[in-house]
Amino acid sequence: MMSEGTEERKGEKRRRHRKKYRRQKRTSLNEDHLKLLFTLNTDDKFWNVKKVTEIINRPKGPMLYGEEGSQWLSSRNDTHLLLEELFSPQCIHVLGQVNPRVLDDVRVKLRFLMPKIGRIRFRRVLNDHIPAHKGQKCAYLISNPLERRQLHAFVTKLFVLLFNAELLDHSNVKMFCENIATTFTDLRNRGFLMSRTQILKGIRFDQILWLKGLHFQLKRSIVLNILKSFLNLFTRIFTDVWRRICSQSFDLLRAERKLRFLLATDALPDLDDQIHKLIFLPKKCSVRPIVILRNARLKNKLNIIHAVLRFLIGQCSLLSEWGISNLRLFAFAFRRLSLQYTRGPQKGQRMHFCTADLNNCYTSFEHKVLDEILRKITPTESKFVIVSVQVTSKIYKYRKTKTEAGLSYDDAFSRIICKGSEEFNSPFKSEISSVEFLKMITQFAMRTVIREPFCALTSSAQNRPLRQRLFVSGRGIGQGSSLSVALCNLYLGWVERQISLRSPEIGLTNCAITPFCCRYMDDYLIISDKRERIEKLIDNLMCEMPKFGLYFGKVNISFQLQCQSDRIKPMKSKDKLQWCGLAINRRTLSLTVDYCRYRQRRPSISFPSSALRSSDHFNFICNTIKRALNGRMNLLRNCARVWSAKRRTSLRRDFCRFAHSHYIRQILQRFSLNPKDVFVRDFLSQLSRYIWNGFRKRSLPSQLASSLICNGPVVIFQV
Repeated sequence: MMSEGTEERKGEKRRRHRKKYRRQKRTSLNEDHLKLLFTLNTDDKFWNVKKVTEIINRPKGPMLYGEEGSQWLSSRNDTHLLLEELFSPQCIHVLGQVNPRVLDDVRVKLRFLMPKIGRIRFRRVLNDHIPAHKGQKCAYLISNPLERRQLHAFVTKLFVLLFNAELLDHSNVKMFCENIATTFTDLRNRGFLMSRTQILKGIRFDQILWLKGLHFQLKRSIVLNILKSFLNLFTRIFTDVWRRICSQSFDLLRAERKLRFLLATDALPDLDDQIHKLIFLPKKCSVRPIVILRNARLKNKLNIIHAVLRFLIGQCSLLSEWGISNLRLFAFAFRRLSLQYTRGPQKGQRMHFCTADLNNCYTSFEHKVLDEILRKITPTESKFVIVSVQVTSKIYKYRKTKTEAGLSYDDAFSRIICKGSEEFNSPFKSEISSVEFLKMITQFAMRTVIREPFCALTSSAQNRPLRQRLFVSGRGIGQGSSLSVALCNLYLGWVERQISLRSPEIGLTNCAITPFCCRYMDDYLIISDKRERIEKLIDNLMCEMPKFGLYFGKVNISFQLQCQSDRIKPMKSKDKLQWCGLAINRRTLSLTVDYCRYRQRRPSISFPSSALRSSDHFNFICNTIKRALNGRMNLLRNCARVWSAKRRTSLRRDFCRFAHSHYIRQILQRFSLNPKDVFVRDFLSQLSRYIWNGFRKRSLPSQLASSLICNGPVVIFQV
């Protein structure tokens, strides 16, 4: 008994001595060393993680998933080089000043924790999770994006391949890979990396055994530098794929728009203001190149050109009446057709449908034809008066500028239409001649100057600095500006008018008479009670459009053709008619939002750093939901006015379900809010009422519900 008591006392004495020794070891640093530690990696300037945009906009380097990249990685096996890569020079300097043995111990542990990089295994892991080998095309890379679980598995395998899991402990590695997966899943829409606080979320420093005995600030700096080095490597691997996508897309755009090098003989005035930049937006199986002006100060000039172009199109009688500039106009035209079908003489008749779109519409416009159309509709030696008015609303608290054009001041001022709650003041008058108008359209819409992206640069053998070359487009117009829709309606309206003059027996008439013909940009919709009219109309368009350099892509019809064609495909009998984000019921002619189309996409909602604070959750959720769904709600409300109250109620109920499943659920997951909580359910019911009433201000959720969510009862009360 006595021996057992003495052994327990000796054990307690050893534990107290061990704790005292560790405490002395932690506090053995002098004041200079402590100052170095507390100034190490505490500011954002030391967190120099490479951004994705900086790596993409850089000349091509060795592909890390190829043989050269693998050899470059496997050659860095020296411990000193690994220390310099993992730790910053300041961290190594502090380690050497604290205790030289600490630096030697870290080198030994790193030599044990850092295995050699296998080239074959490295390539196999990359090709399993990122489609990087040469056999796969650009369309496959975009149509098969990485999901969150696939990205999590890839990051985990890559970390275990380059480092040992004991470097950070298994639980810390799991949290670190989860943080990376949540950031890079939505990388296409945001394009930036996480901050230091986001990447260290959930990481416990006490579980890293080989860092015991060091100061906590020194532990934090070592772990941050390890994660920083891995993030830089992973970002380069991940952006190699998107660099290939951008280079292939630019080569395709160069062939479609007939880009040629800008010569000194071109002598374009104000060249710096006219240079456009390219943004490649991923589509379902390809990339859509968006051309945007680099100088945002030219927005006033574009507004003036757009106002004059709207005025000329409205006064012109050489265009067909198919084209619409806004989907809201389609709602009113479709309302007239549905009234004829439900209450007019055509009540109960079976309707036939056809949808079609043009291939590469914006890049196929010939500049000679477009210039000829503009000169025909523009009166020679005339001046246009442009009136800009600042419109304010005290009820809804917004301010915007409306610009209209006319032949006189009274004519332009009469075209400015304001709502009942709006007030306008400080009108501004300006004039522009027809010659200046045609010259500005040529500069900003047709002969656009495009700068070569970094991804398309080729490496120089003589080690010369690479320069981005300038190109001038010889065909097509830029997509993405305010002029693109107006010029598209002008070009296609003139082409349709020429076709109708050549074959008047087909019946290319107004949209109020059957066949119902409508076009939004390059998407066609034809509805008629006789299939023969649709067949003649489609055959004539497919035969005449190639004469103007335009070709139809996919054509879908709701009936069987007498003569089969490879381009024309029948629709499935049970499917709704999908057109421009809308879904039309072919039996009842009811119009709803195409929910299937948006459910297949990942919702593109970016979360700014200010919205991650709990005090801003309420405003962020309401503003995001209104910004994403307000336009679709207005379109649905305009189309539902024809139907009964019961039908309108069911349409609103379906819209609220879509908003909750596709948008609100993602926001709740990002903010870690439990939808089963009492207060969250109360807030969601008020948010559903806010959507149901059309985002009216009087239906906003109360501040009480939002304050309860932000202050913390969400975690306490669980259902």
